[in-house]
Order: sequence, then structure tokens, then C-alpha cells
Amino acid sequence: MRYRITRFGVHETALVVAVLYFVLAILFVPIVYLISRAQTTGAFPPIVLIIGPICYGIFGYIFSAIGCWLYNIVASWTGGIALTLETGEPV
Repeated sequence: MRYRITRFGVHETALVVAVLYFVLAILFVPIVYLISRAQTTGAFPPIVLIIGPICYGIFGYIFSAIGCWLYNIVASWTGGIALTLETGEPV
């Protein structure tokens, strides 16, 4: 079966990407905290560890929305990305 992606829902796609970015940033906060504590120049202020994932999620939303919007424009000119799907056996 051949399908074509001709449009992304900008808000829906950007929201999913923003949540994924936020979750990934939350997972990396302990690592960044431990690395910053090991440095002799001093640790990050704790507020940075809180604001970082929030900013990462916000910027993820903004840039994903811009990317989806640009894709929708280009896809209207070119026809979008072609995708071939095959039916398979359940695993």
C-alpha cells in the first residue's frame, strides 16, 4: 500500500514533540546535576535545573510548529513524502 503524507497537524505534532523533549530533558537533569557538581568551578544554580526542561519543551514546541508549517507549504508544492506500508504478521 502506498500512502502520501501531505499535511501535518501543526499544533498536535508540535505538542507531542514538546512533551517528548520535556520528558527527555527531565531524564537528563540528574546527569547534568551530577556533572555540574563534579566541576571545581561550582554547580549550576538549582533554578537552572528546573527551568531547563521547561525551556527545552517550549522551544521544542516552537521549532516543531515552524517545521510542520514549512513542511505543509513544501508538501503542497511537491506532493509530500511517499510512504509504502506492508501488512505483516502480528508479533
